[in-house]
Amino acid sequence: MVESEESKQFKLKVANFGPIARADIDLRPLTVFVGPSNTGKSYLAMLIYALHRFFSERRRRHYGTGLWSRWEDDDISDEAIDALAEWLKEDPLGDTVPPAVAVPIRGRLRDVRSFGDNLNDELARCFGIEDTEDLIRHRNEKGTRVDLDWQDPEPFSYNFTLNRKNAEFDASVPYTIPLSMDLSDRDRVEDLYSVSNVRAGGEFIRRIAPMVMNDLLDAIGSHIVRPLSRPAYYLPADRTGVMHAHRVVVGSLIARAARAGLARSPTEPALSGVLADFLGRLIDLPARKSRSRGDGDLSDRLEREMLRGAIVREESVIGYPEFSYRPNGWRRDIPLVNSSSMVSELAPVVLYLRHIVEPGDVLIIEEPESHLDPANQRLLA
Repeated sequence: MVESEESKQFKLKVANFGPIARADIDLRPLTVFVGPSNTGKSYLAMLIYALHRFFSERRRRHYGTGLWSRWEDDDISDEAIDALAEWLKEDPLGDTVPPAVAVPIRGRLRDVRSFGDNLNDELARCFGIEDTEDLIRHRNEKGTRVDLDWQDPEPFSYNFTLNRKNAEFDASVPYTIPLSMDLSDRDRVEDLYSVSNVRAGGEFIRRIAPMVMNDLLDAIGSHIVRPLSRPAYYLPADRTGVMHAHRVVVGSLIARAARAGLARSPTEPALSGVLADFLGRLIDLPARKSRSRGDGDLSDRLEREMLRGAIVREESVIGYPEFSYRPNGWRRDIPLVNSSSMVSELAPVVLYLRHIVEPGDVLIIEEPESHLDPANQRLLA
């Protein structure tokens, strides 16, 4: 397996988390958890998903409210504004952020005061629990500890502690860490803050300086915490049941939509975040265009080499998707609920690869071997 340099440098360390006493993990382009049941594999997978959601959600919204603390109008020094104006005049934009701009950005990268509560909320959502205290192993007094360690370009880390009273985040970001952006983010900064606008005058650059600094902070921060800034998608172990039941769930949502007030009844079961996200993306499939990636497309290969047929997605009369299976050579489709367990199990994988997951995204598949005979388990691997 060929590994990228950045993937070799990222480590996840967990202590006192669910059934896990301690785990040290190197996250690679392909990471496989193998072991007996009830040893914490799903806990780790859901934790990784929650971390991706936490670090990438705002990035997908083109920064929006941002993850790190924001600058206001009077927070930026005159020296930083002058250096920012000169840097933005460069065409193309220079690779190196001026020192007077880099210093306050590094300071904000270390300011993680708001991280604890936000990640605490995301963990509770993903695991479908009311209180993240339930994630602490044996309610250990030391609490749960999660370390995110990078070694490239310089060692730095973000550390999350979950205890019975609150959630806390710490950062170890060296003052000398280089500040870089992805090419797409640098292009976005150039497009938003053009040379002609900067040359419009000193007062203009002072007005837009907080916006520029906030965009730079989010772009640089996302680049530094890669690969956690990449979007992630989760296929849960009970995806087959959700696939079969999604029409019932959609029908229930539509029926309830006309009621006054949609407060959840205490007797209604709540979905975990991973299940809710999975169901939501299934419902949203009609809005997404299918992509063809040639003969090497993984979804086409799964259909051709394993399913011996195609997964068909059609819109119902109410606009939501219906799924079926068309065996090779057949002129009619079989409702997915009536197809084999192997077809039902692999259908979400095919749909995600074809309609949702982009190159570079993270796809987490829980129990990929479920309902497959040994020969097909080998082929899928």
